[in-house]
Amino acid sequence: MSGTETRQATKTKRLPFHEAVVVAIEKASSHFALHALGDLIMATKIPMGHDEILKAWRKRWSRYGGTVRAEKEKVVTENLLVQKAEVEQEEAEKRKHAADFVLG
Repeated sequence: MSGTETRQATKTKRLPFHEAVVVAIEKASSHFALHALGDLIMATKIPMGHDEILKAWRKRWSRYGGTVRAEKEKVVTENLLVQKAEVEQEEAEKRKHAADFVLG
């Protein structure tokens, strides 16, 4: 990497994954791009921002998806909903554990 590329890379604003993937979904210019983002979403443990990702995913999918590719939209949506439920369960367990610890 050249000096110019290094300076450019360090100036790039970095976002948390859940924010960056929303931007990427909104900028997706084809169903191929959405498929790739869907694969990335399903391969990534996402700790927050599920609702925002789902909203962007569904909105963009309505433009590029169509009925032929409906299965991909469904699988990614279900994956995000499962991840959201898992995070909510983990948070509930942490709160319960903290309350149990305080109460003794």
